[in-house]
Amino acid sequence: MTGPQRSHAEAFLDRHPALRTACARSTVWSRVRDEARIDLGGSEAYIVAGDTLGGEPELLLDRLARGANASGADPLSRALFLELPTELQTTVRRELLLEPQKSEGDNE
Repeated sequence: MTGPQRSHAEAFLDRHPALRTACARSTVWSRVRDEARIDLGGSEAYIVAGDTLGGEPELLLDRLARGANASGADPLSRALFLELPTELQTTVRRELLLEPQKSEGDNE
């Protein structure tokens, strides 16, 4: 018998527990979560990507991905992303957004 199936977002956060730690320390995360929360008659869900229901892991990764894009991010998502240490910002860009890793000599 197997346990409950984990979402892709949960699996990603399991591989990168420092993202959960950063989220717990965030000054912005509670505002992001509160704005996206909806009550479903005793249980909670979050509006993810503007039109989809999901849990906290999906909301976190959606907002970090949005925040990584400086030109198109809403202010809260951008602030959440910028709270991350540089190495976690790199992880989000490389492994969540699948951006290529830059060499030391590359410019943005």
